[in-house]
Amino acid sequence: MKSSQSLSGIINTPDVFSHSYSLLSSYLNQGFLDNNPQIFQETFPGFLKSSITAFNNLKQIFKHYSNPENIAYQTLIDVMQISGYAYIYSVIYKKPDFWLSAKEAWDTNFIPSKENIELLTNYYNYYKNVLFGTGINYNENYQRERVLIDVTKKAKLVLEALTIYWLNHS
Repeated sequence: MKSSQSLSGIINTPDVFSHSYSLLSSYLNQGFLDNNPQIFQETFPGFLKSSITAFNNLKQIFKHYSNPENIAYQTLIDVMQISGYAYIYSVIYKKPDFWLSAKEAWDTNFIPSKENIELLTNYYNYYKNVLFGTGINYNENYQRERVLIDVTKKAKLVLEALTIYWLNHS
């Protein structure tokens, strides 16, 4: 009974983290749109660190669920997606700032152990194969896709050409 009382206290309070998380995700996306790596460099490291912390905290908060990770997975999916977009925008804008900043943040805040890599791949597979790419933060994901389309149109790029470049240079 005590755990349900503590959970009801959580449910009745504003979800400040989720709102802040969403705002930061949008702010990072605006940095991509504006070709402003400074926004990314100043914001992404803290966003990544808080996402990893949130994942672990949410697993604890919802540990009474049969699979608490199914609630918390989105924090990991978003930072992986945003990191991928950092690489793509570094290619589009022909400067490595976005990607180097993302790589440095991961190197600083993530331990690439076998278990951690498996965790990321398992949740990505869950997201893509079970949820079919429509997770909790669908709106933010859609906005990231829209910005990429707008930036490529503005730069008169074809997304297929980016894919070919990416495959040849990775």
